[in-house]
Amino acid sequence: MNFTFYIADLDKKTPSDCKIVDVSDDLFWMLAKSEFSQIGNSKKVKINLDGEMIEVKAVGLTSFIRKTLLDYLKEFLVKVLKESLNKMGSSPSSMEFADHTFDLRSILELIEALENPSFTHLNRIGG
Repeated sequence: MNFTFYIADLDKKTPSDCKIVDVSDDLFWMLAKSEFSQIGNSKKVKINLDGEMIEVKAVGLTSFIRKTLLDYLKEFLVKVLKESLNKMGSSPSSMEFADHTFDLRSILELIEALENPSFTHLNRIGG
């Protein structure tokens, strides 16, 4: 599952760019069932990606929506970190460590993408 961030030129003159953040199925569904999925309204947007016009359903990242998503994810990161540390205990196996850190890294990637003002739209549909 993933989330896609777009740098969209809505005049459709300049090809857009995107960043795909892969997340575990569990993390995707946790976010889908949370406030994260309710922030902002997804609308169909035409984007010139690699010279081809595509239509995606995405949330426009206005400053208010961006800040609200960032605030939510930062709080969510702390919650997931605490849960992960509790589940791993004091000497986690390398498999346990990898499982828990994948979600943490994914959340950090989402935060970093939202902090990048170049990204103008977020597709939360998954894939």
